[in-house]
Amino acid sequence: MKHLWHFLLTAMSTVVWAACSAPESWELTSNDGNIRFRLQHQDGSLSYLVYYDDTMLIVESPLGIMMDSNSYGDNVRFAASSLITKVDHDAGDANQAYQEQTYSFLTTQGELFDVIVRIYNDAVTFRYGFPWKESQMRHIHSESTDFNLPVHAEESSQPFLYEINDYWLLLDGTLSGDTYVPELPWYTPWHSIYIAEDSSYFARDDYKKVLP
Repeated sequence: MKHLWHFLLTAMSTVVWAACSAPESWELTSNDGNIRFRLQHQDGSLSYLVYYDDTMLIVESPLGIMMDSNSYGDNVRFAASSLITKVDHDAGDANQAYQEQTYSFLTTQGELFDVIVRIYNDAVTFRYGFPWKESQMRHIHSESTDFNLPVHAEESSQPFLYEINDYWLLLDGTLSGDTYVPELPWYTPWHSIYIAEDSSYFARDDYKKVLP
């Protein structure tokens, strides 16, 4: 019996350790299958990675914001994810087609918030949403959101444009240190990562997305 209890306790501790250590993850893929956005939830914290084919262009990077002294991104629990929404493009506007998915989480205070991800054939963009039914204004003081690049990324002469292997990344979005006030229905600005195989792509007028 002693050996049986020892076995059971060892097995239970292994399961608990695995549950605490193994991250939950979700992936959203572009229509052409080239770009993958991976959202991770480990030990209560949120992070993300971005791949083009098998090349990691954004290494594990934190997600979350600080609003009115409350953290939305640390010590959170997964609540639900929406069905994937596919939006086709109008004729002659193929780079505006995308897929979108919303991932919902609960804070330790029981407040619900969303991570909304939209993925195109040449870009990934995401933002935070707060589906609350209140009129009180709230202040977002800072973000832990970041764009972590591989160590071999090379910055070009154009701000926020980087070369990684044979790809080019243009980063766009409000990040850490900024203060802004969301309005109902409590959406933050979008954070965008544009991807191309040639830097001249960003000289075009139509590479940026039409975002609400």
